Amino acid sequence: DSVLKDPLSIIISSDLAFKYFGTKNALGKTIMINKSPLKVAGILDKISPHFHLNISYILPFANLSRNWNPSRMENWIWQQFNTYVKLKPHTTPDIVENKLQLLVKERAHPITKESGFTYVPYLQPLPEIHLTSAGFEWDIIVPGNMVYIKALVTIAIFVLIIACFNFVNLATARALRRAKEVGVRKTVGAERTQLILQFVSESVVVALIAICSASLVTYLGLPALNSFTGKNIIFDPLTNPSLAGLLLGFGIVVGIVAGIYPAVLMSGFRPVHVLKGIFHAGPYSFEWLRKGMVVVQFTLSVLLIVCSMIVYRQVQYMQAKDLGFNKDQLIFFPMRGDHMSRNHETFKNELLQQPGVVSATVGFGFPGDIVSGDNIIVPAAEGPKTIPARQFMIDYDYIKTMGLQVLAGRGFSRQFQTDKDAGFIINETGVKELGLGDPQNAIGK
Repeated sequence: DSVLKDPLSIIISSDLAFKYFGTKNALGKTIMINKSPLKVAGILDKISPHFHLNISYILPFANLSRNWNPSRMENWIWQQFNTYVKLKPHTTPDIVENKLQLLVKERAHPITKESGFTYVPYLQPLPEIHLTSAGFEWDIIVPGNMVYIKALVTIAIFVLIIACFNFVNLATARALRRAKEVGVRKTVGAERTQLILQFVSESVVVALIAICSASLVTYLGLPALNSFTGKNIIFDPLTNPSLAGLLLGFGIVVGIVAGIYPAVLMSGFRPVHVLKGIFHAGPYSFEWLRKGMVVVQFTLSVLLIVCSMIVYRQVQYMQAKDLGFNKDQLIFFPMRGDHMSRNHETFKNELLQQPGVVSATVGFGFPGDIVSGDNIIVPAAEGPKTIPARQFMIDYDYIKTMGLQVLAGRGFSRQFQTDKDAGFIINETGVKELGLGDPQNAIGK
């Protein structure tokens, strides 16, 4: 508690401590954050790469709020923070959530409605944050996407089914080569159950060999995949008994499922017919099943090919779609520290001196980003109305650097002093929502 109340304290990760001090034992040392000396009051243990936040250090709330207006920190309209709630044991989250929503409706809605919006809070279990928050706005998490995982799992199941069916069909085709083996073994007294057990065991052995081969390839190729995708997938069955047991059990189940039909088929050969060169499995041939598997196998193959083509065309569409600005050869990076922000024109001039730089701009927000949101007041016949809008704050070179197309009017210019304080540019959606007709008609409003 004393750490959280001291605005000049800081808690850092063990990686950050080692990076700056050469040791993870950095308690009591001083570190500079935004030109402010802060005393290290705690060291975070190594954080799992699968945690939903990428944390290097944690500042007390008192450090953040000391420079902000208290009235802004205590109102119901401004929402800039993630809130974590730890419930008592055996507490029902739904009951807490309902009470929280009633509280917000009672306290916040009368105030926020005047600004044209309302909000309702929901509780989200911590383990679900990473994979179920991909569609959230204004979030600081490192998101995953459950939709992608379900799609990849579905594709993997289809591929596995195709492989199993293919194995069954190949094993069935090879049955004629082993027919005499079955006939001889039955002649010398082998039971049918023994033959079924033999063939299923052979199928399981093949499946386990495939599992081991796939595991080896995955283990060797995963570092390159992680480097390419920026992920941190861990696959090490040797140090993870649960994973090893899961793979072993999976191989056994797949081997049994894929091998049961060929085993029943081949064990059904009649010795007398086989030794005479007549191959007939009797009532256990299930010819319809084999033909059905062929149909399903080709159907799934066609489905996967079609899905692959659709995904490919979607990716091509995203790459070739006109986004309204020129995204090629653009580099974006945030400016850190007050010194760079206060002297951004000097920084821009330094950039423009570089031979590879054609243009430079400074702004708060770029196309596709979600940044500042506020209300605008629009004149109307029945009186002024308030509309929520998202705003970018830009400089004079933003339009040119981003390659934005101005449909009507002009971009900001240093030749017009009123542009700095009284001029603004809206997009086509703004023209429509404000009821201004067409872009040309909106000029000067």
